[in-house]
Amino acid sequence: MSDITELERRITAALDHIGRKIEAYSVPEPVEAPVDVSEDLAQEREANSQLTARNTELNEQLEAQAKAAEAVENKLSERMRRLRQQVSDLDHTISKLRRVNQQLRDNNDALRTANAEGSSEPHLINQSMMNEIESLRAAQSADQAEMETVRGELERILKEGSDA
Repeated sequence: MSDITELERRITAALDHIGRKIEAYSVPEPVEAPVDVSEDLAQEREANSQLTARNTELNEQLEAQAKAAEAVENKLSERMRRLRQQVSDLDHTISKLRRVNQQLRDNNDALRTANAEGSSEPHLINQSMMNEIESLRAAQSADQAEMETVRGELERILKEGSDA
């Protein structure tokens, strides 16, 4: 029987505890008026819209700058290609001029030697004149190539000046 009394006491204690908890929950607490967040939400949406528009604008500017940089890079690449070709042409013309001048020197040395020996060699004189003419042509080609390079650069500068 003492077990029943003990159980009864424990059940009563538990019920009292439950009752106190129910009373604590059943006491209405003062209710605050709901906070109107619609204005804050509208402001945040507007700020988000402005940031999105600014981001789009910046991306467009960045894309435009990238295109402009690519165009400049393409112009520079084309200009470098042309300059390399012009340098190559000038190099070829200069090496031809050097070769012809060397032939002219060799032929003049042979003429001097023949003249010192007292013999006149008509084929050496003819060869010397042909080498001299070839030397003059090579010099003219070098001058022409140099003038073409200068003319091309002047045209480029004038074109860039009229585009600006």
